[in-house]
Amino acid sequence: MREKLISSLSAVAMALSLSGCVGLEQPSRDFSWWGKTGAKPDLVEDNERGGTWWWPSDRSSAKDEPWGNRGYIYVREPQAKPVVAVPTPPAPPQPKVVEKVVEKPVIQEKIVEKIVEKPVVQEKVVEKIVEKPVIQEKIVEKVVEKPVIREKVVEKVVEKKIYLDLRDVYFPYDSAKLTSLAQENLKYNVEVLKKYPELKICLEGYASPEGKTDYNLKLSQKRAEAVKNFLVEQGIAEGRLSINPQGEMPAEKPAYPMARKVHFRVVQ
Repeated sequence: MREKLISSLSAVAMALSLSGCVGLEQPSRDFSWWGKTGAKPDLVEDNERGGTWWWPSDRSSAKDEPWGNRGYIYVREPQAKPVVAVPTPPAPPQPKVVEKVVEKPVIQEKIVEKIVEKPVVQEKVVEKIVEKPVIQEKIVEKVVEKPVIREKVVEKVVEKKIYLDLRDVYFPYDSAKLTSLAQENLKYNVEVLKKYPELKICLEGYASPEGKTDYNLKLSQKRAEAVKNFLVEQGIAEGRLSINPQGEMPAEKPAYPMARKVHFRVVQ
């Protein structure tokens, strides 16, 4: 049914185009949109009549509104207007040029040489000898003694006192094991010793006056060795450290915990 309708309309459009009703020779409107909205099918060229047919039925990818042919089924390309030749008017007559010869007198100048005497003054150079005294200076050297000051650098040894805050390390009763507090104090001492690498330290071990004297001497030895091993592990050179166990430290009973320690003594 649809194909018959299209065929009928096409026939009517063709008849109208032949009669000049639908075809547009010089359209007064802008037909730049004709066949370019994206609707399908595309235009059909009519080479015989010099125009195009368009009957879109599928919107396809058309974005503009309206997307159809807007009622224009056939559009004819504009025909070129005939060029009418305009006759060129005849050129006006040119004026006639008449040459007139006018004689002009020619004046010729005659050059006559006239001799004029001009006096020329010539100077005669006469040399005159004039004696001029010449003064010659005699240079006499005079010796002037000038003291030369030479600086002599003398090294002066100045003793610089360093106040070190090295902390003592304390131990539990009858033990040479380093507590966490003792390790923190030793780490602090390590930073001080690294700051002054020329110092040498003697580690003096002590014990409270409890138990036998021989046992306390050995216990103070173990405590000093424990401190030395920790310092060496932290990067202090072993040659900078020496051990001196002191054994028992005289103290009252309330002060026994303060006697269980290792003291840092600077020897150099």
